[in-house]
Amino acid sequence: GWRRLRRLGLRRWLTLERDTLLRIAKTALAATVAWELAIVLLHSTLPALAALGAILTVQVTVKQTVTFGVQQVVGVTVGVGGALVLVGVLGVHLWTVALLILAALVVGNLLRLGRQVNQVAISAVLVLALGTGYGSVRIIDTLLGAVVGVLVNALLAPPTHVRSAAVEITRVAEDLGLLLSDMGNGLRRGCD
Repeated sequence: GWRRLRRLGLRRWLTLERDTLLRIAKTALAATVAWELAIVLLHSTLPALAALGAILTVQVTVKQTVTFGVQQVVGVTVGVGGALVLVGVLGVHLWTVALLILAALVVGNLLRLGRQVNQVAISAVLVLALGTGYGSVRIIDTLLGAVVGVLVNALLAPPTHVRSAAVEITRVAEDLGLLLSDMGNGLRRGCD
């Protein structure tokens, strides 16, 4: 069965490692806790923003989680701030939307926000769509979600890469073994 799956390239798609399952569980927990804290502590009308902040923050390592959390909060804050200034000065028009998105993407790249670069533009567009009162809610809920994501990932079974490295080495060895077995079978059949 494994040989057929390997030949089809499906074997790796059908398995989840323990570390992956743990990260999924921690992400779900962080999002749920952030949602509830946004309701209870902040009386947030959009607790989904805190949950999204947590989901986007939790990464494979604690360092990556902290980096993504900081990048996300900076991106959201800059995007909201830029939208509030632009809307206040120029109003909302087709050309200001285009200008805002262009500027947000440029600033996000200048700030080296990595994969979170789009948060600047996304936050700015959401402020345009949902109104200027939405901006502070987005910043606070995102900050809450990022903090919860970092804390959950750092405090609950922080990731170690010994097990995942061992699993990957085992997979490579299994794949090599299957390949050598296939080659041996081919050589036994002979050549035309």
